[in-house]
Amino acid sequence: MASNTLYSDVVCIGAGFAGICVGAQLQVQLGVENFTIYECGSTFGGTWFWNQYPGAACDVPAVLYSLSFAPKPDWSSMYCPYPEILEYLLGVARKYDLERRTKFRTAIKSARWDEEKRRWLLVARNIDTDIEFTHECKILISGTGQHGTPRTMADLEAANCELFEGPVVHAARWDHSVDLHGKRVVVVGNGCTAAQIVPAIADRVNSVVQLSRSRHWLVPDQRLPHQGYMRFFASRLPFFQKFFRLFIAFFLEIQWPYFTKSFLGHLMRSHFQKEATEYVRKMAPKKYHKILIPDFPFGCKRRVLDENGQYAAVLHKPNVALHEENIVSFSKNAVHTKQGNTYPADVLILATGFRGNDGGLAPLPTAFFKTNDRGFSYSILRIYGRASIPLDEYWRKEFGGPAAYETVAVNGFPNYFIIFGPNSNTGHTSAIIGIENGVNLRAYHDKVQAKLKKTVFGVNCGAWYMHGGHNSSTYPWSAITRWWHCTFPQWRDWVLV
Repeated sequence: MASNTLYSDVVCIGAGFAGICVGAQLQVQLGVENFTIYECGSTFGGTWFWNQYPGAACDVPAVLYSLSFAPKPDWSSMYCPYPEILEYLLGVARKYDLERRTKFRTAIKSARWDEEKRRWLLVARNIDTDIEFTHECKILISGTGQHGTPRTMADLEAANCELFEGPVVHAARWDHSVDLHGKRVVVVGNGCTAAQIVPAIADRVNSVVQLSRSRHWLVPDQRLPHQGYMRFFASRLPFFQKFFRLFIAFFLEIQWPYFTKSFLGHLMRSHFQKEATEYVRKMAPKKYHKILIPDFPFGCKRRVLDENGQYAAVLHKPNVALHEENIVSFSKNAVHTKQGNTYPADVLILATGFRGNDGGLAPLPTAFFKTNDRGFSYSILRIYGRASIPLDEYWRKEFGGPAAYETVAVNGFPNYFIIFGPNSNTGHTSAIIGIENGVNLRAYHDKVQAKLKKTVFGVNCGAWYMHGGHNSSTYPWSAITRWWHCTFPQWRDWVLV
């Protein structure tokens, strides 16, 4: 090992929920103190550091969207805004003294397995100075998640992007210097993010035109007892918060069958579709009903939670318009759609989500971002296993997309583990459960894909997690099944050396 090469027993890439969870549990569960976390942002938070758009909030109850070993009894509301979630993560990082073990504003460019040394050699780059250095470790953990690489203007496949002169802001890389007051704003997207942005900016802009490229089921939020009572009991009864968390987990878990193509699943989807349809017809303007009521099964794509009914309400405002149209070209201060319409725009907001199946998963997302006048430039993190095989190439040739044994391990890449990796996502409960659960591959992959085809996740509804018929994002079983497999591993499937 070269004298200027750093060394740690464990290196984790990413300092969001996954990285913080790894750092805490390495100390508490395994007694490991010699570890390093790399993060391209300037602080902890991951998704909640980068996604600071107006109205950003979690659409999962906060009591469950948190780490089980770091409960917070005083969440301000059922669905918390991003500043509160970010502050929570910073608090957990402080509690476990992670800052001194974390290198911020540093991107990992590549990681290569050395068979002779049985170590990983990482090439890192300081984003501010462009200085590169190397770091060796025995165990490499990817905690970059599935929402690392935003879809940019290039993903719109529209002509003349360079002609548009106004600011272009992606929700996942929000530019707080852009003034929206009195501006004509075009929002591209119709998912969870857009449904939070539009109500948050409607009162300060001249106009908002939202262009929906595909439909989503819009559902009312599920309000439980007043949060004030929850805080009161949680602060006075030690067992209460654990009980309430278990209650919420159970409440969400029993909804799992609606993803299956069973008779029960059909009945449950029919119920949820009826509820969502009635909600839209009651709350949203009639002229938008067709756009807001999909023709595909409930659960095929992530539902859009309308917290406090704010999205349906904002569609009644005279300065807000919703259209189901695709942008085909840009001009100096307007966007032009396939349907032949032109919409003036001073600012373009991209609520277009992330690259999920073609690089947005674990080891393939952008290692770092640098904003420029048209969006982002990025560097792909390369992982090389035995025989210097690139991970993205291995995935593409062997499986047609990302795949991992029990969502965490990949054959041919020793001591490499993915937190919230391929097929670890859920459509019905908290992603944090999947992250905590994550602390013969071909057979497992085929089993996962076959099971997905028996659920609504296999329906072609334009979901972000589908690419060429391959789903590398969602988990085809319940969260309880995932917990069981991670708690009681099948050691016969592992090679220990």
